[in-house]
Amino acid sequence: MESVISDSLSIYQGGYKNQKCFMIRPSTVAGYKDLFPNGTKSYSDFVKDIPSDILICVFIALNNELNSHEERFELQKRIYLSFTKRFTKKQKNELFTTLNKFRVKTGNRYYGLIFGRRYLIEFIIKELNSYRECPEYEDQLIDEYNIFKAYLKVIDEVNLRDHTFIDFSKLDKTSPTWIYRMLWLPLLNQWEWNEKTNIIFETFKLLCFLKFVRLEYPKYLKEYLKAFNFKSIAQLLGSFS
Repeated sequence: MESVISDSLSIYQGGYKNQKCFMIRPSTVAGYKDLFPNGTKSYSDFVKDIPSDILICVFIALNNELNSHEERFELQKRIYLSFTKRFTKKQKNELFTTLNKFRVKTGNRYYGLIFGRRYLIEFIIKELNSYRECPEYEDQLIDEYNIFKAYLKVIDEVNLRDHTFIDFSKLDKTSPTWIYRMLWLPLLNQWEWNEKTNIIFETFKLLCFLKFVRLEYPKYLKEYLKAFNFKSIAQLLGSFS
């Protein structure tokens, strides 16, 4: 699997004093249609017999793993190996074959990116909106493979929504900014998921906002603080530590 799950950064030697340089290439994420083009099952077919609370807990844990400071390739590989640990040999071979075919199909532009924050969160939201309780549920080995395929279906849904949101045909190619629009438009829906926040900067922004609300909307600020048993803005900010 290591030959398939590889980093989305192409590293080459060169530059000043032979230091490592990084050439960033766009990441391609494989979805269900990419790996199983003849598959006919829907998302609900894969998860209908699995309780939503189990799925939500699993994907919250996966999302938390993405906070690790490990090198990107190593992190993706570790999560993948952990997720597929209970897959049967047949399932692992099938997945290995389909990932290799997809890599070849993309002209080696697929570098192994599978687990993305926006897809994991979309999966969680999907389960919250169609919550199921399955009191008679018993763990089956096939469940984990079905969960993985359901996740791939979510990738398809998110990517399709991105493409629907953007109409590249309407871009004015005579405009000096058209190339930037073409590059940045696909990133709009991904920004809040893919960019890590700086807690110090975010706290400062919250402080500025609260000061504004205290001057312009003191009634609502008072109601908000009271709802969470805070006596002051300082106490609210101190609760983050």
